Amino acid sequence: MNIAINAMPIDAYGGLTYLQEVLPRLDALENGYRWFVYARPATVAKLSFPARRVVFRPVPFHLGRPGRLLIEQLWLPRLFEADGIDVVYTATNVDLFLARQPTVIEIRNLEPFLHQQFPNSFPQRWRCRVLAALSRLSLQTATRIMCVSEFARDVALPPQHPCRHKATVIPHGCDPARCEAAARPVGAPPRYLFTSGRMAGYANLLTLIEAYAICRQLGVTEPLVIAGGPHDAGYERRVLRQIHRLGLEPHVRRLGYVPHKEFLGWLRHSSLFVFPSLLEACPNTLLEAMACGQAIVASRTPAAVELAGEAAEWCSGTDAASMAAAIVRVLREPGRLEWLRQRAKEQVRKFPWESSIQRLCELIESTKSMGRLGRPVPLLRESEQPNVAMQKQP
Repeated sequence: MNIAINAMPIDAYGGLTYLQEVLPRLDALENGYRWFVYARPATVAKLSFPARRVVFRPVPFHLGRPGRLLIEQLWLPRLFEADGIDVVYTATNVDLFLARQPTVIEIRNLEPFLHQQFPNSFPQRWRCRVLAALSRLSLQTATRIMCVSEFARDVALPPQHPCRHKATVIPHGCDPARCEAAARPVGAPPRYLFTSGRMAGYANLLTLIEAYAICRQLGVTEPLVIAGGPHDAGYERRVLRQIHRLGLEPHVRRLGYVPHKEFLGWLRHSSLFVFPSLLEACPNTLLEAMACGQAIVASRTPAAVELAGEAAEWCSGTDAASMAAAIVRVLREPGRLEWLRQRAKEQVRKFPWESSIQRLCELIESTKSMGRLGRPVPLLRESEQPNVAMQKQP
């Protein structure tokens, strides 16, 4: 069977990390599948490896995001015909509407569905509105829908949604060995607080900066290191102004976007990882922090609780004082750091890549026999679906 993977929208962050982890594992399977990865040339350069069953198809385009969208929707379906594709898997929300093959979309970006709740700039709000319209249409046209968490399914496909029966929840996995081997970055301070997130409203960096200022007043001396590149220029300017207004410029270090290997080094060797994000579907960063055996302070959000359980010190993501109190508590309470680190190592074992890959292949296999708009059936019986209980806000 020939499966197309539409990776055209992906060039960095969690989407790139996901494919870097998944593709070598798919290539190692002895199931007769061939995986055709259609991606921009720069992304192919980041993903390529000596492969037997994975074929990389660089697809150049011009005119920025509109040009990429046109290439995806109008040109990729022709390439699928030439390559004899049987099933199309898009590792993003948006379906390929003109593809003749049955399709599987992956709901992993929740910002388009809930962007009104966050302080986005005007251009970002319009971009989210367009993506929201395309995502909702894709829920109708896709043959199957892969959701990376129960929370992602509930946001995109609430219980009354007519397409909810198409959805299967398959969380991402994590590789503890890769995370534990990460080396200390050159120039890293002996002790530091670490956070990461693209410059977007839902990343909640404004609240974190305010919380860090409170921590400084309470005697915390570790600098704050922030990894994450541009996304919303207007929001990024607000973050910089906040740092300047609070007099934190000597104590906050911005790395920008860093390669994944270097990112893991910063994560593993930090004193504490702070995860302030208010909107995630299945945060790879949180999985990787647990795999590193890192102590975590995180905003209590449904997807984060679904993944981390008791392996994090939870706080209110909208209250800087609550976040600061959690940080200080973990740093100062005897034994708390080590207790959280041990819980993190135990929790991440629940998310092996092998299980995620197996269920993805089962989903694609079940999709092959359906027409382009065929009526899906559940991949697993209800009793076999993971049942993750949500923790309530204390």
